[in-house]
Amino acid sequence: MVEANFVHLAFDVMVGLGSIACLLTLWYALAWIRTRICRVPDGSSSSRTGSVGSYLGIEAGWITTEVGRQPWIVHNLMRVSDAVNPVDPLYIWGMFGVLLVAYAVIAFFFVTWLFRVSARWRLEDSGRGEEETLAPEEAAPYGPNPE
Repeated sequence: MVEANFVHLAFDVMVGLGSIACLLTLWYALAWIRTRICRVPDGSSSSRTGSVGSYLGIEAGWITTEVGRQPWIVHNLMRVSDAVNPVDPLYIWGMFGVLLVAYAVIAFFFVTWLFRVSARWRLEDSGRGEEETLAPEEAAPYGPNPE
């Protein structure tokens, strides 16, 4: 019975943290729609809290899946071959390829964005940032300002 209570607790934690994340997203979206100015909490404490909450939710989901399945196998009520999902290996490799391509595209755009922003910071830090005529969204003051 201890395993069942532990699995239930892990499931509750997983669902609770996922619900909180969805509600926060909805709240920020409604605030942005209503005021067009959504002040996301500044500082690293909110990002740390979100990171820890996401990690705990993922781990709780893993515990729910694995601890909920293993007692049946350990107590010889189910064979290991019955517990394994019958998935075609071609499907697994295909999904791995899709994820690999998706993460490569995300990494490409992220690194490209970092190089563009760092170049803009170098121009602004050297005092040459105002020589060029930039569009308003490109001339936004991002990054460190030594003054």
